[in-house]
Amino acid sequence: LLNLYTEFVKRGKLAVAKPPKGVPEMIHLIEGSYEGVTGTIYTVDTDSIDEDAVKAIIAEKNCKVGAMGTRPKKKCFNAGVSLDYTYGIIDKAMLAALIGEDTLIFTCGGMLDRVKLRVKMFEDAGGAAIKVVRL
Repeated sequence: LLNLYTEFVKRGKLAVAKPPKGVPEMIHLIEGSYEGVTGTIYTVDTDSIDEDAVKAIIAEKNCKVGAMGTRPKKKCFNAGVSLDYTYGIIDKAMLAALIGEDTLIFTCGGMLDRVKLRVKMFEDAGGAAIKVVRL
């Protein structure tokens, strides 16, 4: 979380302040700098595509990339993809969306629905609406 906070400060997306102690504080900091345009979280089922499709999707979307789960990470590795996010993917994708950045998440199985559920829980708790699109 501290690394993410530092990146936001370096990019000028957050003013220098006391670093957040947890995700809720981080979200509060970001919402305070929220300009009204949220990014999109794209999800891809890696069980239904091959390595060439992984590369094509990344080239098309041109955004931060994460993978959740052993099989998706292995497929991305085999495709020669360097991942921006390897842990805390959903939280990082939501934080990026709050500052208008898109994220592409490669995953499979029930985790596809888990991404949507976590975003909905965030919205229901009073957070900004973030679009989740399954490719």
